[in-house]
Amino acid sequence: MNHITAAIDCLLGEVLSLRKGESLLILASDYPPTGLAQQVERRAHELGHQAESALLPERLGFYVEPPEEAARKMRSANVILDLARSSTYYSRATKEALRRGARVFCLSGLESGEFERLMLSVNSAEVRALAQRLLALMRRSTRIEILSDRSFALWASLGRPWSRELLQLPVFRRYLNSFFDEPSGLCMRPGTLSSLAGQVSFSGLRATINGRLRIDGAVFPSEQDCPLAEPFSIDVRRGRVVKVEDSPAGNRLRKWLADNARRGAREVMHFSFGLNPAAKLGNSILENERVFGALTLGIGYGARGAHKDLVAVAPSVWVDQKPLFSRGELVHPEIPYQRSVLTRRPGS
Repeated sequence: MNHITAAIDCLLGEVLSLRKGESLLILASDYPPTGLAQQVERRAHELGHQAESALLPERLGFYVEPPEEAARKMRSANVILDLARSSTYYSRATKEALRRGARVFCLSGLESGEFERLMLSVNSAEVRALAQRLLALMRRSTRIEILSDRSFALWASLGRPWSRELLQLPVFRRYLNSFFDEPSGLCMRPGTLSSLAGQVSFSGLRATINGRLRIDGAVFPSEQDCPLAEPFSIDVRRGRVVKVEDSPAGNRLRKWLADNARRGAREVMHFSFGLNPAAKLGNSILENERVFGALTLGIGYGARGAHKDLVAVAPSVWVDQKPLFSRGELVHPEIPYQRSVLTRRPGS
């Protein structure tokens, strides 16, 4: 068995838990032609599964609705695998599929070589278990501080555990409520939306997010700044981006903020930690967000695609005045781990 076949088998079996009788829909880009989608479809047929593909135009954009033909196929599929460059992650079509119990897994924009490495060099179950331990720590923490350089510090309150349970109304969320997403990596239960293993996402209380953050990894969308050629800083006050340093990428971000002001472009929506030991900084935001120890700051409500992910590669992070990450390494005493366990495939 060659490497690409082994990687696809890992995806279909361990990650998606594709069962006999279930239908698999693969979303793919029609330009440039993607061999990965074709290989996944062919291998699924060889294993006795129902599988078909749907094309998304290359320039459709990110976080937008799929064409009607693809949306129609999404309404009947049991499992949806998004390999397209134009992701449907936040689309109404995806939300409808989840409501009826479909499982949706996003690997948008990954090429065959990246896919092989990320499937075969990572123990998804162990990475997810580590992410669960980190998530549990964040849930019981009340404050986060991020140092991305000697002069770049960002801090926020995470709220109190009791307030997260009692104060759920939207009117309170800016000041009193925060969220914690389940870690990515596996897609086995009905109604699950997940993605590549190795990410933990959460929000601070937006009105308490203040400081300056150095962005040195990527800004996405735009493939022009993924990865970044030149770092720049942003200033945040009360959960809003108020200043962007002059640089080619910074100037593009500043224009986007002005153009999308009515869609909450300046609002900080989430933080994410990367925990994937095989992820490398490159031209895929999916992989960049999961570089071990990277911090992603998400801004913009997402309405009509108005959302950006800003990646800082290896900041130092404290929670409740205890070190969590030190220059990209996880150092908290309550979260022991071994890189060899995260990277060793079961049975290898």
